[in-house]
Amino acid sequence: QTGFQEQVRLYGLAAAGWAVRPGDRYRLKSPPAIRITTSTLGSADAQTLATTLAALLAPGSRTRST
Repeated sequence: QTGFQEQVRLYGLAAAGWAVRPGDRYRLKSPPAIRITTSTLGSADAQTLATTLAALLAPGSRTRST
């Protein structure tokens, strides 16, 4: 189930125009997650990403995008 949730988040962010990677390449024993590098985002883009991610993580959300 958690791997499915990881994929839903990845597809949801991609549908909203964000390029993110699955976290499997960066973990050893942790559960599924996504990896988002934010070092080059300006504050406006960071806020937009945060809003999009919050919508995807909201209970009952599927692949909503902003």
